[in-house]
Amino acid sequence: MDLPFLTSDIEPVPGRIRAIPEDFRVEEVPAYTPSGEGEHVFVEFEKRDLSTAEALRRLGRALGVSPRDASVAGLKDRHAITTQWASFFGTTPEAAREARVDGLRVLRAERHGNKLRTGHLRANRFELRIRDAAAHVEAVQSVLARVERDGVPNYFGEQRFGRGGKSLDMARAWLLDGGPAPRDKRDRKFMVSVLQARVFNRVLAERVTLNELGAYVEGDLLRKEDTG
Repeated sequence: MDLPFLTSDIEPVPGRIRAIPEDFRVEEVPAYTPSGEGEHVFVEFEKRDLSTAEALRRLGRALGVSPRDASVAGLKDRHAITTQWASFFGTTPEAAREARVDGLRVLRAERHGNKLRTGHLRANRFELRIRDAAAHVEAVQSVLARVERDGVPNYFGEQRFGRGGKSLDMARAWLLDGGPAPRDKRDRKFMVSVLQARVFNRVLAERVTLNELGAYVEGDLLRKEDTG
């Protein structure tokens, strides 16, 4: 994707990222903790080199839960070590804790009164290791200072759009060109999110180009957060 950099005026820093899954870690911060009571079972799990969709399928299969009765608050990167929550209807915390699934491990399981829905999270914490960059300390420090001052343009990465943009092409064919809709409800929701991500990236790229990343622009929708 050809997207503008926030630090395009600073010397580029050569290096390698995500050489192995352990180089990129993502931790989901939940919006709330399970109450301990209810018909749904909230499961916190860690996965390695596995997509969220595949992790949910494998864990659901191990618990004997239908895909329609399993949900997550958001998708996490595949080529990484990630921690997140999922909810399942029709199982028990004990079964979840005892589940053995390739590519993931269950960290915690508790009951709750409602299912997880998209957006039921407070934040994601990221840890990214950059290899072979030690010889460019000054440039790295300049980049970090800029990020500390201005923040980070949180573009959606290529993974959201599929290999070679395949998912984006499929979403366009369905939603813009009147092509056949995906049969699975999850796939339809994902196709919509792909186009939303594309629009988001274009708007964000324009903000970066115009040096308006931290500015309020007419037409913006603002939301007050608890942090200020």
